[in-house]
Amino acid sequence: MPRAPKHDIVIYRNGTFELDLTYQDSDGCAIDLSSGYTCQIEGRETLDGSSKFEFESTNNTSNVILSGATPNIKIKMSASDTGAITAGKGVYDVKLIHSGSTVFLIEGDYEAVEPVSRTAI
Repeated sequence: MPRAPKHDIVIYRNGTFELDLTYQDSDGCAIDLSSGYTCQIEGRETLDGSSKFEFESTNNTSNVILSGATPNIKIKMSASDTGAITAGKGVYDVKLIHSGSTVFLIEGDYEAVEPVSRTAI
C-alpha cells in the first residue's frame, strides 16, 4: 500500500481549525460518504506517544462531517478543542473506514502554536 500524501498543518490554540478533503473514485468523482463510512483524525507527539487529539465522524459531534457533497470530508475543531491541545509539534493522520477496510487519506506533521493575539475583539 502506498503512503498517504503528506500535508503538514498548523493549529492555532484557542482558534478554530478547519480542513476540507475530497475522497474520489478512480474516475475523479467524489464518493458519497454520508452512510456506512467512518473518518478519524488523530494527532500524537510521536508515533509511539499518547494521543493529543482525536475526533471521528461516529461520535455524534460536529468535528468530522461526512457527506455526498464536495468536499465530502470536513474536519473542524472549535476554539475549546484547539485550546485543549498542548503547544508543540507532533504527527497526525486522517483515515477513512468502510466495510472493514481502512484507507489513510493524508498524514503529516502538525504544530500547535500559541497565537500572538490573546484577547477577544
